[in-house]
Amino acid sequence: MPLTSKGRKILRQMEKEYGTEKGKSVFYAARNKGRITGVDRTRKSPTVKPNGPR
Repeated sequence: MPLTSKGRKILRQMEKEYGTEKGKSVFYAARNKGRITGVDRTRKSPTVKPNGPR
């Protein structure tokens, strides 16, 4: 899933601190556990038009 600007910033910092591979691992583990939120872009669901009288 694409990352938000917040997610990219956190990922860069973790890669800087832990190295490339370990940084990604720590970032995605924290995201999956829910320790960091707001890092994934969410797709809007398609708009459903109500069925009105015809």
